[in-house]
Amino acid sequence: MPHKSLVEIPLPPAEELALLDRVPAGLGAQPITALDGPPGSAIPAIITTRVPGRQLPAREWEGRPDLLEALARQLARLHHGGVCTGLAAPTSIDPLGEAEAAMDWWQENEPASASAGQHLWPAVRAHQEAARPAFAQIDVRFLHGDPVAANILVDADGIPRFVDWEWAQLGDVARDLAFIGGALRLEPWYARLSAGEFRDQALAYVAEREALDPGVAQHPALQIDALLARRAAFLIHEAFFTGLHLHRVGEQGDSGAAQRHLAIMAQLEQALA
Repeated sequence: MPHKSLVEIPLPPAEELALLDRVPAGLGAQPITALDGPPGSAIPAIITTRVPGRQLPAREWEGRPDLLEALARQLARLHHGGVCTGLAAPTSIDPLGEAEAAMDWWQENEPASASAGQHLWPAVRAHQEAARPAFAQIDVRFLHGDPVAANILVDADGIPRFVDWEWAQLGDVARDLAFIGGALRLEPWYARLSAGEFRDQALAYVAEREALDPGVAQHPALQIDALLARRAAFLIHEAFFTGLHLHRVGEQGDSGAAQRHLAIMAQLEQALA
């Protein structure tokens, strides 16, 4: 069931449920039904089969190459087998343009929260501009769209599976690799990972994609340096604008969100220095 206002979720329950039909077996739940529930009637909900496992705190992904590689393999299977038919596909991605468009929205609609990130904005903008060449080639596949630690369940055998598909979309595979974390930690979403850890994860991902589809590793978008540059750009974008969202929620009286805002902004400042 949604834990926030329906106006804040990207898809109605029935549309999110339909996305599960696009997911290869073994990576998530099987759809059963959705209750969209107009105001005053049934509570909106998505009903699916059970996904085995438990949510791990983000810190438990740190120092666990076995988990990171298992996640990489599962993402590779999703990207190889996810059904793309009928979904709009981006032909290109401009990390700077997307960051500027997002910042314009915040400045127009939530100026106080935009101001709370203004000291970091020049560094974020410069980072995304530097990442542009890596986006000359992208690998567009069916994505989970938000595979942060909170949206992954790990079973007793160390197999990760995905829940909460509301951000599923066609997009560049580097987005799905990015959201487990990098040079920052913020519970319950992002783990702090070394450059070596996420490079090894990317290598495991490419190896699994190659095993599933021989020859795909020659795609320019899957060359490791470009893949990692796009991965970093997606994470910086997500973390920065998550920080602005946390400021907005904190200003509404949520002290936990206010503390998370300060934590993520401080870590971003270090990561971008």
